[in-house]
Amino acid sequence: MRRRVVGDRFTINGPQQKRSSNFKNDLNNTYFMGVLANIPIFDELKPLTGNLEFVLYNFHDYFDGIIGIRDLRNLKLNIDTYNKILFNKTIEIPLHYRNEFNIQKIEIPPFTSVLKQIKTNLPNCEIIIPDFQSNDSLKIPSSLLKVHNGLTTIEISNPTNETQLALIDENFLKPFAQNYNTSQFECFNIEEITPSLPLGETNFDFSTIRTDHMNREEKFE
Repeated sequence: MRRRVVGDRFTINGPQQKRSSNFKNDLNNTYFMGVLANIPIFDELKPLTGNLEFVLYNFHDYFDGIIGIRDLRNLKLNIDTYNKILFNKTIEIPLHYRNEFNIQKIEIPPFTSVLKQIKTNLPNCEIIIPDFQSNDSLKIPSSLLKVHNGLTTIEISNPTNETQLALIDENFLKPFAQNYNTSQFECFNIEEITPSLPLGETNFDFSTIRTDHMNREEKFE
């Protein structure tokens, strides 16, 4: 379920209580505390009425919640996987499928620049990306990126006064992959370049310079 339980539309109503949840973290076999809340039914489910009970827990970086089989039964909703709809006698809601490994959600606070490691389907390479600005004003400056084992790090800036969400697809960098080829550039190791000495410290022999064609003023200079 891709909804966010914030703002006036989803203000939490009714009693809230902390309790030990009936489910556990399978990774370490420990129970965690959750906040139980009744949330008014979403506009998409109207004209159905009532509340949905949720345990508020940040369980995923993209999805905002899970509607269980019990809720579907109470609302008399059915899932049609062939036509990709959630429906009953009065409503019909399209279902959208998402591969959770393809899109990464990044939250950027107001007036902030963050460095984030992102996933990409590019092979190990180096690429140059130009300045990029999204429709919601997020900015990615031009930079040289190094991709290693399907990962790279990018800078994202949020110049607005509101927190913004960036949804980065694994194919985001693909259009820029052909722009940079290290074999086309001559590279130098700066540490191996001998610096020039100040003029007063050189051992240059000025007597080797021809001056017979110069006038007196030129020779003096």
